[in-house]
Amino acid sequence: MSQWTHVVGIIHLNGAGGKEFGKIFSERFRKNIPEGSEGKLHCRVIRGDATGRCGNDIFSYNWVVVIWGDLRDYGYKGDSDKIIQWIVDCTNFTELAAYVREGVIEINVEFAETVIMNFKKKSGEWGWIINKLEEDK
Repeated sequence: MSQWTHVVGIIHLNGAGGKEFGKIFSERFRKNIPEGSEGKLHCRVIRGDATGRCGNDIFSYNWVVVIWGDLRDYGYKGDSDKIIQWIVDCTNFTELAAYVREGVIEINVEFAETVIMNFKKKSGEWGWIINKLEEDK
């Protein structure tokens, strides 16, 4: 029997770097992307213009990263931590003039657990809030 891990999410990024940031974001999210026995997660970086609309303005400040996919035989209970760490690593922009504005990710490891990640302010610091929910038996 196959074990499936389902992932879906969206992350809103800001960065005052125009097209260069799109390339940086794309490279970052495609590096070490989680992979199951039948393929990797899908990831798309979409650029918006400075007004927040999706468009092709070369001075874009707004970016959206969409992540989705179904990983066969990827993991079991606890293996969602690998996906969580990948997302945290991809959104650590200490060396760039960029930051996460909002984000929500759901990771469902069938028959094991569901993880909900939200990017929020907690105790005065911005970061990923991770909620792990055990599956009912």
